[in-house]
Amino acid sequence: YFLLATGENAWRWMLTAGVVPAALFLGFLFLVPETPRWLAKQGRDDAALAVLSRVDGIEYARNELVVIRETLQVRRGSLADLLKPRMLRIVVIGSLLGIFSQISGVNAVMVYAPDIFEKAGAGTKDSLFQSSLIGITFIAFTFIPILFVERFGRRPILMVGVGVMAAALIGLTGLMSDGSGSHGVLLITLILAYIAAYASSIACLTWVILSEIFPNRIRGEAMSVANLSLWAANSVLLLTFPIIQGKFGLAAPFAVYAGICVLIVLFVWKFIPETKGKSLEEIEVQLVGLPETTGVRLDEVIERR
Repeated sequence: YFLLATGENAWRWMLTAGVVPAALFLGFLFLVPETPRWLAKQGRDDAALAVLSRVDGIEYARNELVVIRETLQVRRGSLADLLKPRMLRIVVIGSLLGIFSQISGVNAVMVYAPDIFEKAGAGTKDSLFQSSLIGITFIAFTFIPILFVERFGRRPILMVGVGVMAAALIGLTGLMSDGSGSHGVLLITLILAYIAAYASSIACLTWVILSEIFPNRIRGEAMSVANLSLWAANSVLLLTFPIIQGKFGLAAPFAVYAGICVLIVLFVWKFIPETKGKSLEEIEVQLVGLPETTGVRLDEVIERR
């Protein structure tokens, strides 16, 4: 928004500004440890133990490493394993969650925000300022799941957040349908409420849940399928928004996304397990049962822990 003052090359400076967060991201990645399960899979138990010890001390780390080793005793997973009935169910649930997180519409609103605001009566400068408010809101409300997900759990935050999204979208549908051409403060308030609810729920928790529900031995393959589904859905969303808007009017996409949000709440209530306070191995036992391994039984180790 402030770079508008640089003149006709403002868009170049806007794109160049992305170098700053990208550089920070790259720098901080050097501080991120490898995951203990990947380290254990590579036979680097000492390194896995060191990472786990940072979570809750050496005793916790030793017990957790025993369970991790047990789940990794089976044959390494493959894409074919994803088609086995008990695995396929979890892969489908994860992929649908990823798809729903995109077709709930927020990325379309963020990408086309200046156009949406202009069509609703704002000028170019005002529309970019309002778009900036969307980005600030997204960042601020991302801290809600970071701070509260282990207190309240995944499912409640998801259902409340997506429920608020549906309510905001219904309000936007009504607002866009009245044909007045200018909606001012109420329009930006509803859009910011929609963005805030998204950022504080399904935006973050989709990635949390996807990283938790897949068994250790197929996690890489299953995450690949879920990621492919998620970003394919994002492409469809961004391609269809202007088509729906052009054919049926500005209110139509918001009405569609409101209906999808209602479906998401029902989907989460029916199919998404609560994983708060459980290790990945406990979640695996809960969702797909005990793997056929030798040595210490997972259920016995978990019970002792």
